[in-house]
Amino acid sequence: MSNTGRSHSRYLGILVVALMCVGLVTAGCSESGSAEQLSASSPVSITMQPNAIVVQNKAGTPLSDIKVMLVAFGNKQYSASVGRLENAEGRRVTLSELVDADRATFNPSFTRPKVVRVQATNATGKSFEVETPWK
Repeated sequence: MSNTGRSHSRYLGILVVALMCVGLVTAGCSESGSAEQLSASSPVSITMQPNAIVVQNKAGTPLSDIKVMLVAFGNKQYSASVGRLENAEGRRVTLSELVDADRATFNPSFTRPKVVRVQATNATGKSFEVETPWK
């Protein structure tokens, strides 16, 4: 076999191994409960932005008593009340709106977020709680 044939076979082998690794990583990530998976089956969609959390009602009915919580490592919680969201309505909660029990504002320079949790109640009184890892 010529050098060109060996080089081509080697690169093809490396490409196959690289694609298998990407497939394994992608499969592992899809199992971890990403926000995209939660939004497809949950009554509330959670989207993280660099300086805000966007909550959208996907329940089919209005939601009330909505509370957005950011849980930091060490289990310190910061929260903000959203009030009521009509069906398909969304609300953007900036990180500066989130406060802890002592009314201290969340500061990403000093606190590392772990998860975002949203609690809400629908028109019939059923409570929902949705949680997704911080990204």
